[in-house]
Amino acid sequence: MKRTHQQFSAGIFAALCLVQSLCLQALSQAVPQASPSLEPIRYKTFAAWKAACDLLPRNRALKRSPPPRELLPLKASEFALGIDRSLRAAQDGHLAVSTAWLGDKPDKGNFFNIDNAYFNQGGIRFEPFTQRLVVPPGADVFFHGDFHGDIHSLNAVLASLETSGQVKDFKIVSTNFWMVFLGDYTDRGMYGVEVLHGVLRLKQENPDRVVLVRGNHEDVNLAMNYGFIAEAQHKFGREFNPRKTVRVYDFMPVVLYLASGENAIQCNHGGMEPGYDPRALLNAPPEVSFQFLKGVRRGEFLGASADIQSQLTAGERSLVKASFSDFIPETPTLPSVIGFMWNDFSLVREEPQFAVDPGRAFVYGDRFTRYVLERASSPTRRLRAVFRAHQHSSLPNPMMRRLVAAKGLHRHWQENDSLSLLNAGPAILAQRIESQESRPIPEGSVWTFNVSPDSVYGEGSGFTFDTFGILRTAADFSDWRISVRNVMLR
Repeated sequence: MKRTHQQFSAGIFAALCLVQSLCLQALSQAVPQASPSLEPIRYKTFAAWKAACDLLPRNRALKRSPPPRELLPLKASEFALGIDRSLRAAQDGHLAVSTAWLGDKPDKGNFFNIDNAYFNQGGIRFEPFTQRLVVPPGADVFFHGDFHGDIHSLNAVLASLETSGQVKDFKIVSTNFWMVFLGDYTDRGMYGVEVLHGVLRLKQENPDRVVLVRGNHEDVNLAMNYGFIAEAQHKFGREFNPRKTVRVYDFMPVVLYLASGENAIQCNHGGMEPGYDPRALLNAPPEVSFQFLKGVRRGEFLGASADIQSQLTAGERSLVKASFSDFIPETPTLPSVIGFMWNDFSLVREEPQFAVDPGRAFVYGDRFTRYVLERASSPTRRLRAVFRAHQHSSLPNPMMRRLVAAKGLHRHWQENDSLSLLNAGPAILAQRIESQESRPIPEGSVWTFNVSPDSVYGEGSGFTFDTFGILRTAADFSDWRISVRNVMLR
């Protein structure tokens, strides 16, 4: 790694290195628990599960204190059962089909070894992976951003989908419906246990129809540092198995390429990762395909990208050259962050094409993003746009004001937005940016989904609505549409 990027990585993660050593010590001392038997699930209907969760105080009322134990809807054994079912499903489902993998295949001694982990002393290798899913033209695909421990929003969304007839008792009943969650299920809210249990149950009931993308908080370091491990230990005590729980994260793809016909969109939590070339994955024959992210080749990308470098300022070129190098991921953040999980995007076209956000990651502008998408496209399948989450704040900054004005889904670099409006309020922005229910998907566009409202983000930025989108694919990409839906928390 070159000097500037070393400084950047150290600035973001110096504190997390100390946390990591504490994590390893705590997890190595955790008492291993036997796998629970596959006993019947207590909440057989969604209505019963929601009724139990409705008794829980909102995060805003808790003021970051834990909820009363007598109101908790799950026993330790029930939560452990959900984790165990998920791990078994990973070992027996699509991930275990060798023909679904491009290149290296997963093996029992490492990838499927749930008795060990990369964060254990003498542990297994860290093996992040990518996924491609093909859906037919005319498919409806649900998207949702960060939950951050907001179980009331998750249940409100599922209740809305039950009313519309797409989901019933955690099972997708519409034959033309898929669900994609964009990461950050836990931390910063007191109901990460319940949210994780809920989305894992959706995945268990619909293994071919639900994709849980891995966010930057699906990482043992952040789970230890931002509340989830402490939350679960408070709720379940020594019965909670942190090693097995966070191992579930390793079976979530860091990026999903959703394809239909000759078109595809990139679906991930964070941002662009020029160090990965998805063209072979985009062209793979199976409808569901996977590929290990064996190495991140940013330096290689840079060496073949003289045309985009010529469009950067001298300062941006220098920063890119100092920041881009090849590496093999050892964790989600070391020796550098995985861009799919961490990177961000600028908001308006006049902002730099490449920047470093100290303490966070890289920030890409519109032309640089379009260039990466074009380079990642193949002759038979074009990568058209990005759906993501992640870029949130507990203060009403320019991103959060746009998310509020856009009713929870914001398209970056809009034609009527500008640097002069960067710090405008939601009322002014609502007159300039898209806020209609049905919206087209322009070529090269990036879409950020809002975080759930019963959170420090909703409280700090003054919104009480949750947002999800329904993407309708089509044979012609110009006919693809995203329908924005809001659910009010009462």
